[in-house]
Amino acid sequence: MSRDLRNLLLLKDSFSKKNWLPVVAVIVMSVIYCHRLLFVKSGQVLAGYDMGYIHYYWVYFKKFCYLNKTLPLWNPYVFGGYPHAAFPETAAFYIPDIIFLAMPLESAVNWSVAAHLSLAGIFTYLFCREIKLQKSASVIGAIVFMLNGYFILRLSVGHIGIIRTSCYLPVVFYFIERGLGRKDWKSYLWGSLALALQILCGHSQFYYYTILFLASYVMIRAFFLDDLRSRKQIILSRLLMLSSVITIAALR
Repeated sequence: MSRDLRNLLLLKDSFSKKNWLPVVAVIVMSVIYCHRLLFVKSGQVLAGYDMGYIHYYWVYFKKFCYLNKTLPLWNPYVFGGYPHAAFPETAAFYIPDIIFLAMPLESAVNWSVAAHLSLAGIFTYLFCREIKLQKSASVIGAIVFMLNGYFILRLSVGHIGIIRTSCYLPVVFYFIERGLGRKDWKSYLWGSLALALQILCGHSQFYYYTILFLASYVMIRAFFLDDLRSRKQIILSRLLMLSSVITIAALR
């Protein structure tokens, strides 16, 4: 493995020693806000209409299938059965959900929500730093996005799919900006992975929003560039990301 690839895998430039303290601060803020989710009695789970009547049973069925070494393709327990994996909201193949296999289901749901809130903050911090904002401004931006009203209102009704899908928005733009600013094609591939995870998360509507905003962002960046070669690079990077996303997320 090359040094450049190792650096990118570890986000070495972004997670320097000077950057660790703000990232830890963002995580601590997330833990403080979610402490009632993380440190609850066994058997208690994030409540809400959608969680109690929909999401909990989807997650339970997915865990049941994987523990029994089968794929959650068809759910026979709802009316006459339905194609479980074909319905996006079930997130049947979302890789980070491996946590559900290692923990009690209720605790895993709570920790998954808290972890994705933390990721939303960390990703926002990375993006803010990439566009040259100061650390203090980046931390404020990270906390504001992590605890924004769109997320917090969803917690009360158990819309975990929306929260988990939305948290990848800033990291997609982080890798796009990193690729454009440093002319690093590998960053586009990592941005593609983030987009693919958005697809696998289940909430397709926010994925479409991300694609729309990303396309607008790329076109605006290309419009203000005088160098034709740089414009071609932006367009080719966009095509590379889309083709990679289709390949990675084809499983669903």
